[in-house]
Amino acid sequence: MGKKSGPAAPAAPDPTATAAAQTQQNKDAAVAQANLNRIDQYTPQGSSTYSQVGVNPDGTPRYAQTTKYSDAEQQKYEQGNKVATGLNDLAINNMGRVSDVQSKEFNFSGMTPQVTSVNGGPIQNSLDYSGLTKLPGTSDFGAEGQKMADSVYGQIAARLNPQFQQSQSDMEAKLAAQGISNNSDAYRREVDNAGRTKNDAYNQAAFQAQQAGANEQSRLFGLSMDARTQGQNEVNAQGAFANTAQNQNFNQGSANAALANQGRQQQISEASYLRNLPLNEIAALMGTAGGVNDPTFQQVAQVGVAAPDYQGLVQNQYNTALNQYNRQQQARSQAYGSLASTAGSAAALFMSDRRLKWDIREVGKLASGIKTYAFKYLGSAAQHFGVMAQEVMQVRPDAVGVSPSGFLYVDYGKVL
Repeated sequence: MGKKSGPAAPAAPDPTATAAAQTQQNKDAAVAQANLNRIDQYTPQGSSTYSQVGVNPDGTPRYAQTTKYSDAEQQKYEQGNKVATGLNDLAINNMGRVSDVQSKEFNFSGMTPQVTSVNGGPIQNSLDYSGLTKLPGTSDFGAEGQKMADSVYGQIAARLNPQFQQSQSDMEAKLAAQGISNNSDAYRREVDNAGRTKNDAYNQAAFQAQQAGANEQSRLFGLSMDARTQGQNEVNAQGAFANTAQNQNFNQGSANAALANQGRQQQISEASYLRNLPLNEIAALMGTAGGVNDPTFQQVAQVGVAAPDYQGLVQNQYNTALNQYNRQQQARSQAYGSLASTAGSAAALFMSDRRLKWDIREVGKLASGIKTYAFKYLGSAAQHFGVMAQEVMQVRPDAVGVSPSGFLYVDYGKVL
């Protein structure tokens, strides 16, 4: 008897081939997603477009993003570069003036000397107030004037500090929004301009403080003089007029000293202005050119493309085929067991005619190629397994006989 044959078990999926196929599916999905998300944008200020410029080593396409100004903005950009270049050249030509001025130390030579005394002595010590009514508090007008100057400067600085801090923050935010890096010439120009503006403001604050101090010193001196005059009046009332001429001379000297010191302050302001003039001119030249409006693009909604679960599909297909194979094997085993049990039964010899059977279902094959079936005999609901005599006759006619009733039977001993 030959070996029983049947359907072969399904081959297990190749993990290497499956993984390679899944990798290709993932790559295809990534390429499709990238293509969907590369959307060209066009605005009145310019455009942002994508173009394929080749392929990567793994075979995926490589793209380049190109940002272009509109014709109007491109013209402004080119004109701005020309203007900036011309202004820069002009500023460079003025660097000689700046170097010449900055190389010279700022000094007070040639200016009107500051007057600190009248009639041979310091203002605060040249008067003898003994015996006269004195001004309450200190008579050190220079110190009081300095306090006033410090107070005024502190008040102005308290207003300027947050302003320039905010201005610095706004400038940095503006430059960052325009895409200007910290190392660019444009950034340094803006920082230099802001620094010069800040220095000018604090220099002006110092000058105002000095003027306030001088005014306070003059005021205190006036108050002191008023008190002294009152004392002198009292002395004159008592018949002491000896110091009248001296006081008049002192008053005249004080007035002259105030005028001289005021002139000195004016000279200092003029010298500072002339010293800063070349720098201010360069700053004005560097900040003259207008800016270009960069195109602003909207965030595009991203499209997601998921790769199919190829590995899962392969595994599911294999599991389904394996389950089907196992069911077929189980049915074959049951069929072979039934056939083996009926091989020695004489009653089964005339019961293989197809005409005596119903509810027939194919379940397998024998080694000879003869098909096996599950069936029921007419008039019965019992399940049986076996072959069809008509089919056995075509392969093993010697195993088939005819019963007296005219129905075919099979000798299973010759078939199995």
